[in-house]
Amino acid sequence: AGVVSFYFASLLTFGISVMYHWRQSGKEREVKCWLCLDISCCALLLLVGFIAGVPMGFHCHPELQKGYMLQAITVALAALGAFVSESHATRGHRSSHTLILGGISALWPALHWLVLST
Repeated sequence: AGVVSFYFASLLTFGISVMYHWRQSGKEREVKCWLCLDISCCALLLLVGFIAGVPMGFHCHPELQKGYMLQAITVALAALGAFVSESHATRGHRSSHTLILGGISALWPALHWLVLST
């Protein structure tokens, strides 16, 4: 179920992202709406990736599962908080940086899994 949900979240994210970039020359209000959808889908993909990957990667280590799931929820809430706190003029600036840092934070569980699996 985790892999399938990640697959569908990826399709949704890439589809919305294509539409956002395709509509760059549209009306300003329309572009901002597509930007909001694009950022929201990126946050969704980041969260689904954690939620799908952590239980599979750390099935023998329940304490690590809980810690990394807490990390995933924290990153998702931080991205949501950054997105909600932005004004219409600065939409996408803080939340984009938060999503990038959230994506980078996914490297720690991945590297940890590599160490444990060798």
